[in-house]
Amino acid sequence: LTFVTTPLAIVMILFFIVAAIVTDASNLSNLLIAAVICWGIVISDISTRDHTASAEYITGTVNGGRIQCYLRQLFTTQILGFLFMGVIALRWCWDTPLRMTTLIIGLSSLSALAMLLGRLSRTPSTFIVCFLMLTYIALNAKNIALLDFVGFNASYSSFSLLIYIFVGIIATALGYGYNKYQAQ
Repeated sequence: LTFVTTPLAIVMILFFIVAAIVTDASNLSNLLIAAVICWGIVISDISTRDHTASAEYITGTVNGGRIQCYLRQLFTTQILGFLFMGVIALRWCWDTPLRMTTLIIGLSSLSALAMLLGRLSRTPSTFIVCFLMLTYIALNAKNIALLDFVGFNASYSSFSLLIYIFVGIIATALGYGYNKYQAQ
């Protein structure tokens, strides 16, 4: 459905895959910034589509129903993240494995936050505003490890990774719980 509503996403994914393959390792951070921003914009409305289209109750006919809908959409945002940034993560796998880990953890945490904020507010604007503001701040505060949520500044730390793991787990649990509550 994402590719139907946003066909440009296919072109962007192909661009980032090819660009990540041919880009010099020293420029992967710049490519990651663009990939993260494009991915964040693409996933911002995934959790709100059913509500916007007044089709929330139709998801009850799918295996797992409305309760599992949250997990399916969360999985979708993460798969899209790996399509956008997977080659960058693979290239960092050998050179800087901690940076690759930061990218994966940040991607998972942002996916969970996108889903949670979309479910709670019923609008993609909540996530996209917070995401773009955080990204802008992170790009300008390059030495603050806690703001390096996907590793594009290379200022991450073990503590910041633990914080993002915690944020991802809490956001996933809250979103799933809220979705389960709404389904009843």
